[in-house]
Amino acid sequence: MRTIIVCGIALLSLSSAMGGDAAKDQKSLQGKWLGIIKGRDNVELTFSGNKWSLISKEKDDHHFKGTFTLDPKAKPNAIDMKITAGGSEAGKFVGKTVLAIYELSGDTLRWAASDPGREDRPTEFSNEGKALFVEFKRAK
Repeated sequence: MRTIIVCGIALLSLSSAMGGDAAKDQKSLQGKWLGIIKGRDNVELTFSGNKWSLISKEKDDHHFKGTFTLDPKAKPNAIDMKITAGGSEAGKFVGKTVLAIYELSGDTLRWAASDPGREDRPTEFSNEGKALFVEFKRAK
């Protein structure tokens, strides 16, 4: 019986620690991030609570909004970004989820994402294959 109680406490502690990492990363992501997509499109990625938005500075109809969940225990760290609203060009993706990976290091956010609705998540930070890779810097 004592073994069962000890195992139960250990599992509760482990699940609390796992949730703590997600909460820590979510807090670190908060605010505005600036990046350039494929060397030509300046974008602003903003996190507020569990919501996100991506706005193109170059194209008025390229903006997305949605909610996100993190899995910092995945290798690499995973982020699922559900699209809930978008501009005329982006609106066709409403209701779809972007499977992405992320890496936080100080004021740098590395992010690689699949196309909305795809069921495969990128495994590395590059623009190879179907992935879109952007390195963001925290807005000052």
